[in-house]
Amino acid sequence: MLRRFNIGATVDPIIEQAPCDVVILKDCGGNKTFKNILVPVAGGPNGALAIEVASILSDSRDGIDGKITAFTVDVPNSSRRGVDLDAFLDEQAERLGSRKKLRADVPDRW
Repeated sequence: MLRRFNIGATVDPIIEQAPCDVVILKDCGGNKTFKNILVPVAGGPNGALAIEVASILSDSRDGIDGKITAFTVDVPNSSRRGVDLDAFLDEQAERLGSRKKLRADVPDRW
C-alpha cells in the first residue's frame, strides 16, 4: 500500500504519535508579523488552542498587535446548535490573561 503524507514523511509520524498538541508553522521565521488572523471555531476542543496560537502570532514587536477574527458557521434549519462566540472569546481572553479583547466579527450577510 502506498503511504500518502499530508505534510511530509518526517513530520507526519511526529504529529500522529505526539502526546501533546502540535502546531506547525511553515515559512514563519525571522521578523514575520501577522496583521490579520482568521480563526474558525466550531465548539470542539481545538478552538482554545487555535485562539491561543493566534494570540501569540498576533503579538507584534512594534507595539501594534494584529487583528484576530474568529468565526463560526451556523446552518439554517439545522438541529446543530452554534457556538456562542462572544462567550467563548471572553473565556479565552480571561484564560490567556490577554491584554487585548478578543472579539467576533459578525457580518449582517455573506
